[in-house]
Amino acid sequence: MTSEFNDSSIVGKKIEMDTKELGQLLITNDNHYDIKVVSIVGTGGMGKTTLAQKIFNETTIQQTSN
Repeated sequence: MTSEFNDSSIVGKKIEMDTKELGQLLITNDNHYDIKVVSIVGTGGMGKTTLAQKIFNETTIQQTSN
């Protein structure tokens, strides 16, 4: 699965920190659960979709989800 999301227009250190933090939550192997679900919630325009797309596009996430 590929995404045609262009993250070159994203600015700010916060989204980079959030991407890394949520990405680590998804790929950490704690041997307790087989399926991990992370909810991204907030009001419109906060960047929920942008964050989700950025996390998906991280190569470490794509490699572990295959």
